[in-house]
Amino acid sequence: MEIGRFWASDGKDTLSDDLEALGIQVPNSLRRPVTFPVLPENWEALQIFLACQSQWRVSPMGVLTGIDYGSVSAVMQMRQVPPTEQAKRLDEVQRIERGALLEKRGEFDAEMRRQERRHQQMMARYDELEAQLDALNG
Repeated sequence: MEIGRFWASDGKDTLSDDLEALGIQVPNSLRRPVTFPVLPENWEALQIFLACQSQWRVSPMGVLTGIDYGSVSAVMQMRQVPPTEQAKRLDEVQRIERGALLEKRGEFDAEMRRQERRHQQMMARYDELEAQLDALNG
């Protein structure tokens, strides 16, 4: 799952970015690396996942909902994954996918919270202006 999160974050060190936005300097020794180690037994699943990275299903709101598993099956056939190993590979790809979805949904939720705060600020300002206008019109 972690490799899916790493893929979805584009390798960004979001924790360091968040801390620096608060004025906290993060030493380079504590920053997350921009590479991610992949164990040999996970390499094939990662290659299948990456081959399907343009095959995401997307909701009308623009939220990733998951990879098209028909595409995963097609990629496994093209890569000549033996039929006896395909279920195992699908499970591995789904674990990567789950990590990516958790990361992307977290980003989406954060964006929705930002938009909601902005909306509330705008409505508060509107109410202020409306009250001022009412006061002027007496």
